[in-house]
Amino acid sequence: MCENFGLRVQLFVFECQVGDTEMVKLRHELLEEMNPNEDSIRFYFLGEDPSKRVERHCQETSIDFNNALSS
Repeated sequence: MCENFGLRVQLFVFECQVGDTEMVKLRHELLEEMNPNEDSIRFYFLGEDPSKRVERHCQETSIDFNNALSS
């Protein structure tokens, strides 16, 4: 499915350059297929406002990179 929108760069990692309309379609198709108990989908938006760079769809909690190495 993702190969219709971009290039595979790793087994389960795709790099896509899409417009707003294509992004809506891609997000919809992926969320329809995902199993929220097993799958994790993340969208990384480059060059955007830092507060809007990552969109997560998963059960797991995100990593706090600011405190990842703290004890």
